[in-house]
Amino acid sequence: MTRNLLLTGAACIAGILASAQTTEYSPYSRYGLGLFEPVPPTFLMGLGGGSAAWWDGSGYNPSQPASGASCANTTWQLSGLGTSMELSQEGQGSARARFGSPGPMSLVVKRPGGARAWTLDLVPASSMGYAITRTGSMEGVGSYSERYTGDGGLTWARAGWSRGFRSHGMWPTAAGDSVRIQKRVLFVGARMNYLFGEQSRRAVLDIADVGFLDQINTSRFKHRSPGLEAGMLFDRLLSARYSDSGDLLGSTSLQLGATFAPSAPVQSDIERLITITQTFGGVPLAVDTALLVSSVDIGWRLPAVWAVGLGMTRSTRAGGTVRAVVDLRRQDWSGASSLSDGVLAPGMVWGVQESFRCGVEWMPGRGRNRSTVWSLATWRIGMAEETGPFTIDGAPLVTRRLSCGGTLPLAQSRSTSRISFGMEFGDRSTGAPGALNEQFASISVGVQLQPFFKNLWLTPQLYD
Repeated sequence: MTRNLLLTGAACIAGILASAQTTEYSPYSRYGLGLFEPVPPTFLMGLGGGSAAWWDGSGYNPSQPASGASCANTTWQLSGLGTSMELSQEGQGSARARFGSPGPMSLVVKRPGGARAWTLDLVPASSMGYAITRTGSMEGVGSYSERYTGDGGLTWARAGWSRGFRSHGMWPTAAGDSVRIQKRVLFVGARMNYLFGEQSRRAVLDIADVGFLDQINTSRFKHRSPGLEAGMLFDRLLSARYSDSGDLLGSTSLQLGATFAPSAPVQSDIERLITITQTFGGVPLAVDTALLVSSVDIGWRLPAVWAVGLGMTRSTRAGGTVRAVVDLRRQDWSGASSLSDGVLAPGMVWGVQESFRCGVEWMPGRGRNRSTVWSLATWRIGMAEETGPFTIDGAPLVTRRLSCGGTLPLAQSRSTSRISFGMEFGDRSTGAPGALNEQFASISVGVQLQPFFKNLWLTPQLYD
């Protein structure tokens, strides 16, 4: 058992040492730090990306530091994502792109029935990926082409601790008796965050007439940021009904959640190189360096971010549940002005990144013609609207999503492991006249793996 945990931890460390990679392709990612939108795990995609108030014991929410203690057992969680995108611009035609990327990878180490948990996460935080070509002609120069490409990304590496506090009490039944139940649950957690990664941009001016010199403009960015984050989850039973024999007939509970990460220091290395080239035999060769600027350890601060969530759950006699959640998140990037010259294009300024997410999930419960697998299945539907961290010519970048998904137990796995799938459909644009519009559809598949029933991980031995 210990060996397996060490191997799993080594795999996480190996991932941390690996370079961050592009997880999404979009022309809008050429601005700022790219698309600063953390990728949710598969089972939360169906809820519009999740909520700070969500928990159910079977999965881990990477955006909530307190979520580890809510898991019933040690959990290994990973996912993958595939996206199809169509880009269009009024009067300029359209283009299509398809790509895939990994999702969050998380490990929760917890003893069954225990109150404490340790967590390790690798979560894609920001992505930069685009390839744009523009052609034209100029009097006295002739035809030319411009090519713009970018790749790379930023990743969150996290290590955290969380603990749960449960309060029990007596509740009356229909026969005038009472049963002992769990009335309140409080989960608290804290973790260390480390944001790291490398991004690069490249712009090429290629003039068809070989008598003219060409130009290649290359920019590279490296960012590093250690920080802290805290979270809280609270669940309170509002009402419950029990039969004469003490069987549950129905209950309603309220969930509250909040997270906060204070402003964190960031060290950035920025290198900009402008090379003058000339084509010989179809091969561009460097003939001069027009500009070389290398700025090391530029200090700025990652803005503070907070999120609050609210949820309501209704349980039925057949074991079914219905839950509705909403979530608000806000991060003010206006204080990142010291980084503007290096990463922002003309006409752009830092703004306020906000998101609103909501969703409904339900489990049908036991039924006359329903197998065990389908009675434990969970289905979800949700929506989200997000405003990007920068404005383009005064217009904010807005992303809208509609999502759905489900989770099924892994039949015959001899564990509480589950497999999840999610789909989302959305668009991204500034809404300004003539602005580029992106429409995308994504499919994600992920697993939440837990130990076999007979595998007593982290359980103390009763006898020597």
